[in-house]
Amino acid sequence: MKHLLSLLAASVITIAGSQQARAELYAVGAFSNWDINNPVEFVKGTDGLYRLDINFAQGKKFKISTSTEGSDWDAFNDGALTTAKDPVLGVAEPLVVGITDISSPTDGTATVTVDLDKMLITISTSTPAVSGTLPVIYINTEGNTPVTSKEEYLMATYWLDPCGTDTKAIGSAEAPLTMQIRGRGNYTWIGFDKKPYRIKLADKQPLCGMNKSKHFALLAHADDNNGFLRNTVGFELSRRSGLAWTPDAQPVELVLNNDYLGLYFLTETIRVDKDRVNVTEQADGATTDVDGGWLVEIDNYDTDPHVAVESGDGEPIIFTYKSPEVLSAEQENWLTNSYTNIDNLIYNGDKSKCEWGNYIDMQSLARFYVVQEIVDNYESFHGSCYMWRERGDAEKWHFGPVWDFGNAFLATKENFIHSGRQWRQVWIGEMVKYPAFMDEVRNVWQTMLRDGSTDLDSYIDTFADKIAAAAAADYRRWPQYGNQNELQKAEYVKNWLHNSIAWLKSQWGEVAISAPEAEADMTVTPAPGGIVVTSSRPGSCTVADIAGRTYIFKVQPGENRFDLAPGVYIVAGRKIML
Repeated sequence: MKHLLSLLAASVITIAGSQQARAELYAVGAFSNWDINNPVEFVKGTDGLYRLDINFAQGKKFKISTSTEGSDWDAFNDGALTTAKDPVLGVAEPLVVGITDISSPTDGTATVTVDLDKMLITISTSTPAVSGTLPVIYINTEGNTPVTSKEEYLMATYWLDPCGTDTKAIGSAEAPLTMQIRGRGNYTWIGFDKKPYRIKLADKQPLCGMNKSKHFALLAHADDNNGFLRNTVGFELSRRSGLAWTPDAQPVELVLNNDYLGLYFLTETIRVDKDRVNVTEQADGATTDVDGGWLVEIDNYDTDPHVAVESGDGEPIIFTYKSPEVLSAEQENWLTNSYTNIDNLIYNGDKSKCEWGNYIDMQSLARFYVVQEIVDNYESFHGSCYMWRERGDAEKWHFGPVWDFGNAFLATKENFIHSGRQWRQVWIGEMVKYPAFMDEVRNVWQTMLRDGSTDLDSYIDTFADKIAAAAAADYRRWPQYGNQNELQKAEYVKNWLHNSIAWLKSQWGEVAISAPEAEADMTVTPAPGGIVVTSSRPGSCTVADIAGRTYIFKVQPGENRFDLAPGVYIVAGRKIML
């Protein structure tokens, strides 16, 4: 009888063992009292991924294995997998063979997701820790697939929760909308665990009050340890300078695949569009009318489609073309010849004549340059430096829109961005040697001082208050990125800007004439096709259209005529209809 019972017991153990062997992934830890005889089994989803909800309150260490045959540590370790470094919440980490404990990034309840095909593990919180003070965009990829590529979009759904703000809700958890998502960026993609993303909506939407579009970026700004104020201040200065278009960016919080990823900036991407870079769109591969429109980036990466020009400083300049995206031989030749000609004139031209000004709009360049100097963005003419051109023989290249201020506020302002810096600056160090260009720079500078565009204290205070709670939530999620006290960071940036502006005043001068004095010496009258400015002395006349664009005209004593398109303008404080 004892022998028979022993055989039956052995049979039960064998059957149980065979059932366990057929399962594919298990975990043990404090949550299971480290009971090797009773490992917890992962659930395999229809997407092929293994998931297990674990409460790590009793301890953050755990092990996973593809083997439990024999129900002992030797058998478990035969199939054990681990990570080379401690996982970060919500980030897919590579799995390797090994018996070292894995450490959870949270001591609460989390979902452990394992992709055995790609050998990846992701630990994510089941309850997003949003601050509740900003709109929240929720994105779920198909099968909760991690976003790991900058080239391939993943299908996804999304909805925008206003979270009590005055932002309009878009979609809902019950009825999400369709979109695609992929990674974006260069160093910001590979250098940080908090990743930036590019999104493409199925239908145009006015996200966070911005103009309707399908195309946006979710910028992480993990590299901004100055209270997320680098791009924020740079973009605001660009708007105040009067550049043709500045991307809008609105702070939001992001939850991706039910994982709270912190404070992000939903940003309009730079593209040819009537509401963005408004130029005539040139067809890919066109062979005629190839002089415009163009959207091009002075780049510091040679991986994208580009043309290269050997510059007068002995280094090549990379021009990455954004629109059109595919060039014919005619387009490539025109673009290369255009930039070669400009480069030759910049480095070999007569400094007293500024002939390159026949091909580059000096006013937009001056505005772009002054903004970069104020924030000391010494990578501004090195990469992410955009230029556009409309179609037509008389059209010029315009600088803008602004984009990346990742190197702003880094050093005490005691030199120009083109002098003795780490990164090479394309053209600008040579351009400033031309008196005509520097007259335009000082004109822009004086105008911005006069109208208060450089006074950003109130703007920074309001913005810092708006994002303070979300910045604190972001810091809890990403403590390695250093924005624990938003209001303290705002004070630092304001003081830094005060010092920068004081230094630039010592170089470019303070306001020479007050606005009332300037207006008293100047009269403006409409004329067919423009305006006539009569002045008693040299100076400048600032004209603004109803879209907010400003035009600064240099005037000489006597009558000065300037062409303007039909429309409504504000000149010297009064409205003029042309």
